[in-house]
Amino acid sequence: EEVSHSALNEHKRSEKVNFIGKVNRLSKIMEDEGHQYIDLLKLDIEGSEYYVLDSIIKDNVKIKTICVEFHEPDKLVSRIFQLKTKQYVKKLSAFGYSLVYYDDRHNFTFVKNPI
Repeated sequence: EEVSHSALNEHKRSEKVNFIGKVNRLSKIMEDEGHQYIDLLKLDIEGSEYYVLDSIIKDNVKIKTICVEFHEPDKLVSRIFQLKTKQYVKKLSAFGYSLVYYDDRHNFTFVKNPI
């Protein structure tokens, strides 16, 4: 039985998933907790990674290493998603990250020096 869900409903599931609770930006959580930077952030969030990465860049969150699984619906690589992934690799590169690893399951690792 499939148990993975996405806030974006990328899999076009018929069942409804309700989210209850307040959501804060990573920069706000870090501020509230008194953190200046993050050593490692891992994102496997079923399509929402694009929004989180945009907020990290916009808020200039200091992160040494980011591991992200770029979501590809049903693991079928379409031209649109290939282009979107490439766009975000370029965005992270422009923000000072180097791509140090990727695999055929859409897992990417970026490292920033210095943070």
